[in-house]
Amino acid sequence: MAPIAKAGDCDAITAAESCIEIGTSNMLAKVVPFLARAGIGSADLTLMIFGGAGGIHGPLLAEELGIKRVLVPRLSSVFCAFGCLAADLVHDAVRSVAGTTMNADSMLRIFEELAREGQDWVVNQAPRGQVQQIDTLYLAEARYAAQSFTIPVDVTHAVVSGAGLAAFAAAFHAEHEKLFGYADVNAPVAVNELMVRTYGRQVKPHATPEGKVADHSASPKSHRDLRFQRKWWPDCPIFSRADLGEGWAHSGPTVIEHDLSTVLVPPGFRAVIGALGDIMLTKED
Repeated sequence: MAPIAKAGDCDAITAAESCIEIGTSNMLAKVVPFLARAGIGSADLTLMIFGGAGGIHGPLLAEELGIKRVLVPRLSSVFCAFGCLAADLVHDAVRSVAGTTMNADSMLRIFEELAREGQDWVVNQAPRGQVQQIDTLYLAEARYAAQSFTIPVDVTHAVVSGAGLAAFAAAFHAEHEKLFGYADVNAPVAVNELMVRTYGRQVKPHATPEGKVADHSASPKSHRDLRFQRKWWPDCPIFSRADLGEGWAHSGPTVIEHDLSTVLVPPGFRAVIGALGDIMLTKED
């Protein structure tokens, strides 16, 4: 049976372009409130992208946000997986103490037990020699006794120095004032949870230059008509990343095809390959 035509039907190109615009708009809706809360101007930022499709969506999002620099890492499509392998080990050990009467000695004893648990976990997670250093952060989920919510407070200094309860309370008052602009030093402080965060600092891989000098005469592998903001750009060059080296540069619109990802260089942006194989897209004036 033949399809039934409906109002608003469009061709494949218009439909695809609409999907891209909706995708960019959804990302924009997430990023703008985040920047507003942080009080950061988008023009001061560099957008670092990741994922196999990051090199396509990132430049389009940057243009909408007014971000002038986009960094495409050398291993963008496996950036998160690579980060998981290289990241430090982190273990959180938590003990609830809500409703119990605590003194300095009992708190320090619990912190000591939690720290030992975290250290044992880190040691068992990696081969010998992989963890170079173990760092410990002591936290307390605390509140004013009359409050219904807690805030995490770094009490590492108080724990390490063996200070009394007054030092724990002082740390809470200082954190509360930093977050909310005020503190009531005469109000009683309640602690709901004690937590020890243990970091196993792993050996990090060192980035090495690709060692390939740019061939500024590298020819495009093909040409293709590209479409940006409902406008066609005919006969745009399509480059193979394998043919390009450090220092290679080209202004958009163009596409750089990589075996791991595809990088889109919109009109008004210029792509430059760095020493470590990253690609920096910069908005041209």
